[in-house]
Amino acid sequence: MSKKKVRGGHRGFLTGICPEVDGRLQNAEIEKAKLVTLKVTLKEQLDKILPLDEAILAELVAKEESTEDEVAEEISRAASLKADTTQRLVVIEGKLTALNVLPSASAMISPPASNPQNVTENAALPET
Repeated sequence: MSKKKVRGGHRGFLTGICPEVDGRLQNAEIEKAKLVTLKVTLKEQLDKILPLDEAILAELVAKEESTEDEVAEEISRAASLKADTTQRLVVIEGKLTALNVLPSASAMISPPASNPQNVTENAALPET
């Protein structure tokens, strides 16, 4: 199978899940596990596509009949997909960082009142 066909399959998958990723990233209630899953999926696809992009570009440049416009188009398409995917990864990383920095919901609840028995004992102590 040609590198272009393999890359086309990976590109198709990546561009197909981008609307889902964007929708989930707009959800303020997104879970950390889902963010990690999205991050890993996008990163894996990008890691598969980038070497294919380089190999296909090298083949295109090596062909004498390739035009400058064809090479420029190949570079532009590859760079655009990489930039779009990288932007989504940055947003995901920001949300993951915010989740790790923000206190958990249980920590946001006010601290427990002091032991009522101690309060009663302290109130009953005579002043000296």
